[in-house]
Amino acid sequence: MASDITDPSNIINFFVAFGTCSAVAVALLAKGQSSFENTFNILLAQHNDTLRKLKEHKEYNKKINEIFSLKENYNLKELNKNMHNLDDFYGSYFRILYHILKHIDRNAGYHRFDHKNKKRYSSLIRSFLDNETTLLLAINCAHAKPGDQYYNYKCLIERYAFLEHLILDPEKFYDYIRYNSSDLTHAFTLICQTDNMFHKTLTSEIFKTYHLTAFGKHEFLKKITQDNM
Repeated sequence: MASDITDPSNIINFFVAFGTCSAVAVALLAKGQSSFENTFNILLAQHNDTLRKLKEHKEYNKKINEIFSLKENYNLKELNKNMHNLDDFYGSYFRILYHILKHIDRNAGYHRFDHKNKKRYSSLIRSFLDNETTLLLAINCAHAKPGDQYYNYKCLIERYAFLEHLILDPEKFYDYIRYNSSDLTHAFTLICQTDNMFHKTLTSEIFKTYHLTAFGKHEFLKKITQDNM
């Protein structure tokens, strides 16, 4: 004989079962979030340590000079080529950055499309990148095309607006160089101070290479969009 759904005891049993299932679901979500946090914290510490070691490396200034030492125009394609000739030097840091972004994209938040929480974690990572490192990141993935190993990396940069704080305004860029020269490599500072076309040419190419989402809510976005129309 079928149970009467209107029977009070059946109604109570239904809500008890529903509550139990809900509690299990919440527990599983909490466990998943805890697992994500643990891995994220390990990757974050590794990221920051690797970035620090990269910037403090005795060869860092020399390698920057090798990337930007072009005899003619600052062509993004050539800069990308120069940089990947130095993969043994830069590769370790940019691989770690990629893996932590991939971890955030796949596991952060309470569901696959919880972009708000994913963005919260990715913004934290982004905060550790100064303008020079962000510029190197933009150069590093500039050649990415669908199907190659850098394409997913480039998509993550665009999805999480990793170029949002890249200085695009030439006047602000040179102010940044002037006031932060003690924190920048001598080679990078010298190039910026001696070649007025460096920033305008390079940032224009970067802007054309990446989807607008890569720049997030960049204050210079509206102006540069008008200039490129």
